[in-house]
Amino acid sequence: MRQRPAPDSRARHRWRGRAAVGPQRNGIGMSLKTQFVKFALVGGVATALHYAILVALVEGLRWPPVAATSVGFAVSALGNYLLNRRFTFRSRRRHVEAAPRFAVVAVVGFFINAGVVWLAFDAAGLHYLVAQVVATLATLGWTFVGNRHWTFGHAAPSPPPPDRRA
Repeated sequence: MRQRPAPDSRARHRWRGRAAVGPQRNGIGMSLKTQFVKFALVGGVATALHYAILVALVEGLRWPPVAATSVGFAVSALGNYLLNRRFTFRSRRRHVEAAPRFAVVAVVGFFINAGVVWLAFDAAGLHYLVAQVVATLATLGWTFVGNRHWTFGHAAPSPPPPDRRA
């Protein structure tokens, strides 16, 4: 039987029965596939909210589809941030650092989304929901990579304390 490793002052280890593994921050130790599946699940919830707002505004209030999808995208972004931070990426990056980064990724995604809906609906004449599906797929890749590597990725390591000897 193996013994538990002694605590290391530089990293907190978690015991997993057979071996000690390093911290599980930012999804480290989680396969890319598992992380993408979690991202897609969270995105599915956010997308359902986005589409519900889109349809309600277009069909119920007769808003133009580009304006309606923009509102839906913005409203669903908050839930997306909170769920991805906690569930998908297991990030411990402080909100003061992660939230503005998420906002940048979301704003770029917002413009990708609105641009694709405009191209597909206004320019190409597709039904607005078909245009939205195309826009969702176009935005998915950007937001996963941006959030995984930049928003919720490892924070820069703290510099070592100054050497006070000499």
